[in-house]
Amino acid sequence: MNPIQRIILRTLCLFNEPIPVDGLIIATTGQHHSALGRSTFERELGALTEFALVQHYPEDNGNSNYFLHQLLRHYIKEHYLDGSDRLDRGDLTNALGVTVEPNPILANPEARDVALAAGHL
Repeated sequence: MNPIQRIILRTLCLFNEPIPVDGLIIATTGQHHSALGRSTFERELGALTEFALVQHYPEDNGNSNYFLHQLLRHYIKEHYLDGSDRLDRGDLTNALGVTVEPNPILANPEARDVALAAGHL
């Protein structure tokens, strides 16, 4: 997956119901129109739909809504803070002989939800 697809998945996991492309753009970028453009979001959503990671719900008026399956939403929320874009300091701290206490945010589901939402504001 490319970085745009990962951001789209993380944004979609904030919603409990299908969301239109415009809503996804606003939630992701904080603006109605993104520098990436609507076509970029639609292309990446199409790829995620082909991978069966995102569910596509077309409407009669030609608009499309997108949604994450509940299990995938739960997985992304559970693993948001230990994602591949986070720095893993485990090897460095072990090499230096430093011990790090467990991160309390990782053990608290409510704190994970707050951190996930804060990452999109």
